[in-house]
Amino acid sequence: MFHHFEGVRIIEGTRSPIRLALLRNIRGGPVLFALCAILLIAATAGCGRNLGGDIVGWSPATVSGSVVYVSTKQGEVLTLADNGFGDVSLIDTSAELIPGIHSNFVIGEDLVFTASSDGFLYALDKEALQGGERGWRYPVGLGDDPQPLIAGLALWDPPGGQRQAVLVASQDGSLYAYDANWDQASDPLLWPPFVTGDKIWSTPVISENTAYFGSHDQNVYAIYLDEGRDTREKWRFATGGAVAASPLLFQDLVIVGSFDKKLYALDAADGTLRWTFEGNNWFWAGAVADERTIFASSMDGNVYALDASLNLLWKYQMGSSIVSTPVLTTNGLVVASKDGKIILLDTNPVTLGQSRSIPIDLGAEVKAPLSMRVRPIPTTDDQYRLLLEMIGGIRLAEDPRFATSTARQRFRQELDEEIDGWMATQIQDTVGRRLFAAGIPVEESVFVGAEDNTVRRFDVKNSQLRLVWCYHTKDVLCE
Repeated sequence: MFHHFEGVRIIEGTRSPIRLALLRNIRGGPVLFALCAILLIAATAGCGRNLGGDIVGWSPATVSGSVVYVSTKQGEVLTLADNGFGDVSLIDTSAELIPGIHSNFVIGEDLVFTASSDGFLYALDKEALQGGERGWRYPVGLGDDPQPLIAGLALWDPPGGQRQAVLVASQDGSLYAYDANWDQASDPLLWPPFVTGDKIWSTPVISENTAYFGSHDQNVYAIYLDEGRDTREKWRFATGGAVAASPLLFQDLVIVGSFDKKLYALDAADGTLRWTFEGNNWFWAGAVADERTIFASSMDGNVYALDASLNLLWKYQMGSSIVSTPVLTTNGLVVASKDGKIILLDTNPVTLGQSRSIPIDLGAEVKAPLSMRVRPIPTTDDQYRLLLEMIGGIRLAEDPRFATSTARQRFRQELDEEIDGWMATQIQDTVGRRLFAAGIPVEESVFVGAEDNTVRRFDVKNSQLRLVWCYHTKDVLCE
């Protein structure tokens, strides 16, 4: 069965008459997938007050190189061209809709992956998102009625020639591993799903061959990803509430928050408890960290800064609950509150926790995780040599094509390909600090998708947030 999504040939793994009926009618207007349990306030209640209402997504924006992928609340997927100098333009808009995307896209070498509240895993060819003819989707789960997918995806590049996997956590309480390079001719499920006791909204984080995530059954899990294992579970740890946050790997710890208002530090090797920290409300957003400090945002509106021994270094009150996972730059921590305030907080040991910028009011709620892009901007021969050593060692650093300004100008395309290819493999919130520590200047940009159909790019420069552009997903620039 084939369906077309933005000129992309979508190959559907199984057929459900109800699901196909929805897809045939989806072009006529947004389909609201009502689900009483979505974003519930009582972690164990079946239905309740919520933060997001009907499942229409959280408008995440994800950047990869010069392309920004945006999911709108109407279900469109937009690709924007950001030339890096303040101009943004629309490349393409999806013809069909993907309802209810809550987390950032995952960017592979050739494919862009996303999960939707319609229960499908989408793999979209990068060229297809710009007018090509390829792509696929697959219903997640073992039955004919896939459950909503709220958690973000994780891409695992295994060692030893094993197949690359996309980890998908489902509302049905299971974690699935699908072949990231599915050929549409076989079953893409790599191994039987790992089953927890309740729904999963926690985006898995991967270290080596282990995935860490939480469940609404109140447990934090560590599972092995190797193919052919008889037992997946490495360890589990019981908290006092649902775990919706994505874990943070910090030194030898797994840092994760729970709806019991506590932040847990667990031994990554065996899951034993090292310490806990208690806030005044849920920990929903994932924590982030630099080399010495953990930054945990809470629904009580506070950003807590903790050291590895549980000492509270400082806290900063945003004035509204925090759902969006922040990003860490070389200039400080960029935080967005649910009511649409965005701020840069100082992480310098001397002036910890002070605001580096006046809060900027976006005028719309922010729930989706922030996205970050780092670009090295060396200017001298020495800075280029340091960068090229990081990318390819002495061989690349001593390449005569890149040794002088004249040579670099002549071979600019080859140089850009080397830099862009390496940067695409790096974790953005850590590579910036590595480059900066090595003496290589960087440009850092933060992308914010808001609930009013806008996406903004802020540059973090001279200890300030500077708005570079604002784009309304109805194809207009905004103030």
